[in-house]
Amino acid sequence: MTDHIQVDMRHVNEGLLSRLMNRPVSQLVFPEHLEAPFKHLAREQASDILSKSIYGLITIYLAVIIPIAIISEDAGLSVWRNTVMWPIAAVLFGIWVCTRMPNMRQKVEYVLGASVFITLTGTIYCSIQLGTSPFGQLASFEVIYILIIAFSILRLPAYTALACSCSAFLIALGYAAGQQLPLDWLHMLLFFIVPTAVCFVTGYTFEVWGRQNFLKNLLLNLESRRLEELHLQSEKEGRKQHCYNEYLELIAGNLSPHELFTHTLSFMVNVTDSQIAAAYRATEQGTLTLMTTWGGDPSKVRQAAEIIPDENLLGAAMKQNRTLKINSLPEGYLNIRTGTASLTPAEVMILPVYHGQQAIAAIELAKLQPYTEEQQQQVEMILNSLAYATIAADARAELTAVKAPVVLAASS
Repeated sequence: MTDHIQVDMRHVNEGLLSRLMNRPVSQLVFPEHLEAPFKHLAREQASDILSKSIYGLITIYLAVIIPIAIISEDAGLSVWRNTVMWPIAAVLFGIWVCTRMPNMRQKVEYVLGASVFITLTGTIYCSIQLGTSPFGQLASFEVIYILIIAFSILRLPAYTALACSCSAFLIALGYAAGQQLPLDWLHMLLFFIVPTAVCFVTGYTFEVWGRQNFLKNLLLNLESRRLEELHLQSEKEGRKQHCYNEYLELIAGNLSPHELFTHTLSFMVNVTDSQIAAAYRATEQGTLTLMTTWGGDPSKVRQAAEIIPDENLLGAAMKQNRTLKINSLPEGYLNIRTGTASLTPAEVMILPVYHGQQAIAAIELAKLQPYTEEQQQQVEMILNSLAYATIAADARAELTAVKAPVVLAASS
């Protein structure tokens, strides 16, 4: 029911919908962010019903009008024809024309309201003028039929239909009084006042049901949306965990620092679809040493093996100890080289690697499209493992360096 309407779901929650559902029947109006979509939906439904029912209404009209107009010779025929038959014919033709015009869908409420007003004005006046004559009674029945159609079938808002009906009654009554026609209040009570009251209650009940159904569908949509978000989040977490497990398998074993950074950089490139990347190792002197690159020559990626972080974008990321994404890059910064050209990346992502307060390394990735949030989370997730693995690799390298002289001395 709510698939084709725009509801601002930021202001919709289960508590609000439940409170609206528990409101007294007399309080029909929604908050503005729900009232406008509901009215739009009601107009769309009324337009669809009208488009499908107009031919049925025309058929019924012709089935009743033609025999009466041909067979009857009653004195009231001319009055009935001028006040009932032709106005209803004009209204049906006007409605049919409106159903052919797509831009009239949002004006359907006004079209139906005017149609009810015109047809009721003529039929009520005819019933008052002709009284209990055959065509007067026919007009009285037609008043009741129009009221049923207005409040039930056409889905006009109950108060709108009531306003149009009462206005038509007052205009017809005033015109009849001006012509000094006898006013039979008992007759008017039976063919208009009581049927209008009954039809209003019915129409109001339909409107309450429609609003409650609207709220129920919003609740279902809200729940469906929540389940979909949970499903997507579950899939996302599953992909992240799978990615993390793959990385742990990749760096398992006694890797040297260079092998560790080479494997890590290759893994990050595959995860993020980067076109060029570089990995740097932090030194005790506060500089960065280029360990390995992907998609570029180390000598062309940086002009020096030892890099001072404060002099470039790496320094900003290292100082803040947070991932830095840059999409307005200095000319010539980490260019992506093809066979015949050099391209500037759309975005560069710099990931500082820390162990506590100790700077361990920095990773620099670049690609021709911006990085997604999921890609960023997948590479950030492995930074702690990279820090621990780097410390372990350094410890193994130091132990190997200490053992080497001992082994040489023993062998000599």
